[in-house]
Amino acid sequence: MPRLRIGSHSVSSTALTRLSPARYSAGLVLGADRRRTPVTVRMFRPEPGRIALVGGVWAGQLLAFRALALGARVTVVTAEPAVWNGLGPAALGRVDDRVEIRTEPGAVRPATAQRPTLLIHDVPPAALNTALPEQPWQTRLTIVRRLEPAAWPTLKQSGLCLLQRLGAAESSLAQHALRLPQESARFLQVMADDMLTMVGTDGDRHLWLHQTDLERQVLGPPRR
Repeated sequence: MPRLRIGSHSVSSTALTRLSPARYSAGLVLGADRRRTPVTVRMFRPEPGRIALVGGVWAGQLLAFRALALGARVTVVTAEPAVWNGLGPAALGRVDDRVEIRTEPGAVRPATAQRPTLLIHDVPPAALNTALPEQPWQTRLTIVRRLEPAAWPTLKQSGLCLLQRLGAAESSLAQHALRLPQESARFLQVMADDMLTMVGTDGDRHLWLHQTDLERQVLGPPRR
């Protein structure tokens, strides 16, 4: 799996602000729909939140990148720290304690409305520790690299599910776990690399991610 492209560039916080996704309705901009209308999610709330991402590390890093642009703190629990190392300097142009990469779960600093926390779990479903306490203004993003029956609880316990393109077997599992229409399940198999399907309480919605130049420079092109 390609690592972050660290070391060949740096950016100032001014440049980051200029190149980062705009803020609409106090939400994080995921992309745009087929009408080119911005698609946003309210990533952080006074109550704890859970998001499941069925896809690759690249998409998780993109969400982390955009959360940092909103002023959030990002903590990553991963079995592959080398894949995530350098995220802070790449996104912020400097070493910053707002980004923490660890291999074991544990307590995180309290989150606030001014400094919310995105807690990313990039570990196999069997290694997830769902007993860890959750807190206000903290959102837990669980990356499901491959959708298998063991990951069903993660999807069902999440208020929002984001899906990259899936294979046939994964698409069938997603259809049953999320109660998707047959047409949506078929579309999951043919989505472009730069697309996500968002499934929440209002049904499913397809969107294009529309990377900024800086995001493409740091993270590379869309992939799973």
